[in-house]
Amino acid sequence: MTLMRRHRAASVASAALITLALASCGQSSSTSQSSSATCDRMDAVRSSVEDLRNLSFGENGLAAMQGGLAQVRSELQLLRQEMSQQRQTTLQPQVQAVTTSAQQLQASVANARANPTQASLATVRNAVGTLRANASDLAKATASTC
Repeated sequence: MTLMRRHRAASVASAALITLALASCGQSSSTSQSSSATCDRMDAVRSSVEDLRNLSFGENGLAAMQGGLAQVRSELQLLRQEMSQQRQTTLQPQVQAVTTSAQQLQASVANARANPTQASLATVRNAVGTLRANASDLAKATASTC
């Protein structure tokens, strides 16, 4: 009888271990899918910021830059939605820096379109550089999980 109890206990223990293993696989898969989606969104933010770098600073380039900035804001919003609550808290300073620099670039572009001087265009160039640097910092902060 003790042999049957040991066999039953071993079977129950094995079943419990298998259940735990499968549950943790599901969590890992879910976490890795979330991480993968966050990484994809980060790539989209980086790409949309780099697209701004490739625009000219003439009248047409400034108009296109406004559309590009809308894309950056959209990608940032999607990135925030994809990130877990913990990552949002951890990456909040970098995400906020990108958001703020995008807003500053938007203001600089609007000013340059209204008053296209060398100084206003230089301000746009500097703002693009700041946005790129902040996006790079965000990418570095997310790189450990991507």
